[in-house]
Amino acid sequence: MDDVERAVRELLTEHQDWLADNTFVDQIDGDWVEITTPFLDTSNDAVQLYARLIGEDKILLTDDGHTLKDLKMRGVDTSTEKRRSLIKGILSGFAVTMVGDRLEVEIPLARFPMMKANLIQAVLALGDLFYLSSPYLESLFFEDVRRWLDDHGVRYSEQVTMIGKTGYYHVFDFLIPRSDVASERLVQTISRLDKQAVEHTVFSWSDVQPSRPDAQAFAVVNDETAPTTHSEGALSAFGVRTILWSDREVEAHLLSG
Repeated sequence: MDDVERAVRELLTEHQDWLADNTFVDQIDGDWVEITTPFLDTSNDAVQLYARLIGEDKILLTDDGHTLKDLKMRGVDTSTEKRRSLIKGILSGFAVTMVGDRLEVEIPLARFPMMKANLIQAVLALGDLFYLSSPYLESLFFEDVRRWLDDHGVRYSEQVTMIGKTGYYHVFDFLIPRSDVASERLVQTISRLDKQAVEHTVFSWSDVQPSRPDAQAFAVVNDETAPTTHSEGALSAFGVRTILWSDREVEAHLLSG
């Protein structure tokens, strides 16, 4: 055995010891036991699983619905068809199933170590997906805004391309046509209000505004990330009105008229 192999084997042993020393099992309700692992979710809480025997040779492992419940508490709607399909696709990669809102595996006892690890990875993957991946966040927030507009009976075209005075093309998420009570409205959705998002929105609007002098510009902002007054002020200074997602029902009349 060379030095590298010996070092790796020692590290694996240390990891197994660490995992065993920092995993806690407690009897709870009836036949169920609670497994507290050393792995942390996106809330910085220990991932907890629940297990009970099924007959003599199988075991059921579940998160008891805590993963999806946590997502909902953070404002992520997991009930839409698109998101359910996305979640199931991730879970299938770990051989984990979704029963209601619970993530579960029912397995032979011999597969317990591997499938416990898989279920933990599935829990962590869902958190990473919804909180760390900007493309998914943008796509999902766009979907939320579209459903909100539909709920209020707003007529719109989506993903509308316009050419600005510079010759650049710009895509606006929604175009709401002129009505008897309101002018044309161009709407951008912003899942994270940072400097880049402000600059992109302001440039797009400033470039097309001269050719649409009667139009109004709006930015629907996901304020879970606590947009700063400076960022909102920068949008306002260039004529872009901000609708915070937390205030959407109060501001709905601005787009539904």
